[in-house]
Amino acid sequence: LTSAIGRMYSLKELHLANNLLGESIPHSIGTLHSLKHLDLSGNSIQGTIPYELGQLKELSSLNLSWNLLVGPIPHEFSELRDTLMTLDVSHNNLGGPLVVELGSITYLTILRLNDNHFSGEVPTEIGDLIHLEELRLNNNDFRGTLPAEISNLNGLDSLNVANNYFEGEFPPEWTSMAGLLELDISSNELKGKIPIFIDGMKNLRSLNMAHNDFSSSIPSELGSLYKLEYLYLDDNEFESSVPKELGELTNIKKMALHNNYLTGQVDDHICKLADELFLTQLSVDCGGEMPEIFCDCCICHDHEPIVHLNTEP
Repeated sequence: LTSAIGRMYSLKELHLANNLLGESIPHSIGTLHSLKHLDLSGNSIQGTIPYELGQLKELSSLNLSWNLLVGPIPHEFSELRDTLMTLDVSHNNLGGPLVVELGSITYLTILRLNDNHFSGEVPTEIGDLIHLEELRLNNNDFRGTLPAEISNLNGLDSLNVANNYFEGEFPPEWTSMAGLLELDISSNELKGKIPIFIDGMKNLRSLNMAHNDFSSSIPSELGSLYKLEYLYLDDNEFESSVPKELGELTNIKKMALHNNYLTGQVDDHICKLADELFLTQLSVDCGGEMPEIFCDCCICHDHEPIVHLNTEP
């Protein structure tokens, strides 16, 4: 891209994905005031995101993913509050704290910030993005607690905050997100109990809570999530027995419960899911010479010390 791009004043769409573009985005791009869709993904573009993109008051979708961009998201993006619906800056080298101004882009439906180096706490203003349907914050360096305000996003279908440094407990407010289809909070430093009101998330198809420090017993209320197809609770500190109510998950395909401290016998109703329905993978710690849990239909693991993949940057 050269600065001459700024002379195409009437341009409404610019799609240059998956080329061999390098160098940086020219600042002159801010003069394309008619631009509605900009896709520069899948290139080798370097440098920072130019603040002049905030001058494109007609911009509806912006895709800068899979490049080599560095630095923060410009504060000036708040100027796109009346038009921007899709923002994808995933798979770059962007970093720093998230600007609170992101919360003012209230027409956003898709926000992908994953696979970068964003850090600090997620601002509570993210709960103001009331039209959001997909939120991906995974594979960054976020810290602090999971914002309870995300529960304000009633239209959210997919939420992924995996592989960060979030700590504290599962926000009980999140259990009110009845429309959520996919939730991934794996590979963090979360602890405590799973709220018994998790059955309020009644449309979940996939729930991944693996690689954390959750403890106590697995709540029987999980058995009320009848649409669940994938359940990952492995690599935590769950105790007691596997609740027989999980046998009510008649759509389940994969259930990972290994590397916990579960005991007893896996109920026959759960094994029936493997014998007669869709369950193709059920894993518990029934391996080794002296297992504390027994199962006739499981993939048996030897219990191993829990080692989280996250390391301090």
